[in-house]
Amino acid sequence: MVRFRIKLGPKGQVVIPKVFRDEYKMMPGSDVVLEEGQEGVLVRKRDKDPFDVLTRIREELKRKGKKIKVAPHEIYSQFKKREEKAGI
Repeated sequence: MVRFRIKLGPKGQVVIPKVFRDEYKMMPGSDVVLEEGQEGVLVRKRDKDPFDVLTRIREELKRKGKKIKVAPHEIYSQFKKREEKAGI
């Protein structure tokens, strides 16, 4: 496991070390998510667009003959509302 000790800048900003940016393909302008965890704050790259993920899951379920009760756009709109409420 790689660990870095970094200082918080005057505006509360941190620089993600290059080794992590390269490994996780974080480019300038990339969205990251901060999550509170048991051991502190987790910084991670933002997941793929949830609509794309839900559409892929829906297609896979249909292919397997499973019944689908909720349309992806309904879940996506709820996700977006919660994201906005959380300020993400």
